[in-house]
Amino acid sequence: MSAVCTAPEARGRGHAARVVSALVARITARGERPFLHVAEKNTGARSPCTSGSASGRASR
Repeated sequence: MSAVCTAPEARGRGHAARVVSALVARITARGERPFLHVAEKNTGARSPCTSGSASGRASR
């Protein structure tokens, strides 16, 4: 997954987390491994990835 963006005024409401979670479920259902490209400086996007709600693995 790439280019998951949230407008500044809509941040902090879980919109991107719901979209990513739905995509992870669809990709996993196909027997594939989901992954998300996240910039190291993007701490808002990295925290769900490292907390285990996505793949649980962060890459730098």
